[in-house]
Amino acid sequence: PQTTTLRDGCWYVVRAYDGVKTLPTLFVSGDAHLILEDGVDTEVNHTEKDTPAIRLLTPRDISDSTFSSISIYGQAESSGRLTVEGLGPSAGIGTMAGDYAVGAINIHGGCVTARGGIDGGAAIGAGAWARGYFDNQPNAPCKFEINIYGGTVDARAQDGGNLATGIGFGFNSINPHLALSVLGGDVTVYGTLKPGWIPSIGWDPKSRQMTFDPNEYEIGGLVKHVSFQEGSELAGLGTDNDHYFEVNYNSETKEFEIITIWPYDDDRQLPGDTL
Repeated sequence: PQTTTLRDGCWYVVRAYDGVKTLPTLFVSGDAHLILEDGVDTEVNHTEKDTPAIRLLTPRDISDSTFSSISIYGQAESSGRLTVEGLGPSAGIGTMAGDYAVGAINIHGGCVTARGGIDGGAAIGAGAWARGYFDNQPNAPCKFEINIYGGTVDARAQDGGNLATGIGFGFNSINPHLALSVLGGDVTVYGTLKPGWIPSIGWDPKSRQMTFDPNEYEIGGLVKHVSFQEGSELAGLGTDNDHYFEVNYNSETKEFEIITIWPYDDDRQLPGDTL
């Protein structure tokens, strides 16, 4: 089939011994659960135009009680692999472009590689032009949750098209409301950038505001850090092979402060000037 619907309350297992290499587009209706058996290596190879590889079905309006969630699990070794990519302006895992931003994505284990659609879809989250309020009513916000509890997650927006986040919302999303938790796992996130924007996680490209406070999601033993991509004067500079700078975040001013490195190479302070 070209599409398969994962139903409310049901558990599905992608088994390694079945030789499953590709899955059709997956629609999620209600609360569904997907287990990646250890050793499986599969991808969603879909042809549905402008859709997510794993699509959360969303409400049509405020009177519609549709709420869909997908929970992805690994097994003991967490070695099962799932690769997804959105088409057009849709998310890799999440919603289509223009949908109400309602639903939940939970990753408990396994190895999940997600790519957003080239036209501005988040890798994990919402597609472009996601709507954050029902029928533009400010007292009726939509609610979208993304929770990562474990596993290995690689979530990247695609270069070459509209701007989008790796985890969060797509291009020109309208007042999105995101509850984001990263409580474990190995997570790599990449957002498409424009000078002055910081959109890897939970960023609303239209309002240029982060949709969460990083200080509320700190994990013991880890530090916040940023790296600079090609085109910046600090590209390729910083600590370790990942070339990063540690940062603090001011919750009141909603600004990041880069912790300078000194001495750096030739006994200079880096960065030494105003960015």
